[in-house]
Amino acid sequence: SAIFLESSVYLDKFGMIAMNRMTIGYNLGTCCVALFSVAGSILKRCGREINYPALIYAMGVLYMVAILVAAFGINSIETLMVVCFLGGSFGWLSGIVHFAHLTMRYDNVYGSIV
Repeated sequence: SAIFLESSVYLDKFGMIAMNRMTIGYNLGTCCVALFSVAGSILKRCGREINYPALIYAMGVLYMVAILVAAFGINSIETLMVVCFLGGSFGWLSGIVHFAHLTMRYDNVYGSIV
């Protein structure tokens, strides 16, 4: 997550606990990959599939909201942790969602690029 580039600011503001909470938030974001896989399996069992283009747009909108929150200033350790959680979850999910969309819809043409 790009927020780690500003870690010295948060260390100065919140102390050493900031790096711990940033790492925990980012690592908890990886849980979204497992939840995404479970949701995809449930949808397949129901005879439906994930609408990847809509999901990509929704992820973009949510990520912009997280960037706006970070741009207006992070004044609490909880906000810092939430922003790191969103960064971790979107960081891990973006690769899976985009790669799945490209390989399923474009006959693996872009698989070697990713």
